Amino acid sequence: MPTITWQEMFSVGVERIDSQHKELIRWINELEKSLKAEPTDEPVRSVLTSLISYTEYHFDSEEELMRLNDYPQYIRHKVAHDKLKLQVRSMQARFAKGDRVSANELLAFLSDWLVEHILSTDTLFGEKLRSRSGGLAT
Repeated sequence: MPTITWQEMFSVGVERIDSQHKELIRWINELEKSLKAEPTDEPVRSVLTSLISYTEYHFDSEEELMRLNDYPQYIRHKVAHDKLKLQVRSMQARFAKGDRVSANELLAFLSDWLVEHILSTDTLFGEKLRSRSGGLAT
């Protein structure tokens, strides 16, 4: 799995969301490094736990912005977040049971999901938020 590099096309134009997406990318890349170094060691478990925790923090933050701005697609977006949370926790449980493949599977899944989610769903929210705030969304 190649390292994800932040690209301008990932920007949703909302500082708060973009900085959190950059942090998620950093955690995904950190997980990849841990898997390459010692795929069954505690560092992988630690990074995986931190990545999942930060993902949940990010979702909560994004959903708060949606609620505060009466985003019409809030429910649909939240459902996508909730679905990912369930899938990731299931994969994390498999990893905790010693399934080494699931950590790589989780890494690929999160990487693909994050890029797709940013480029489709989050960019739409960013556009709506910027239009409501005169382009000054934070």
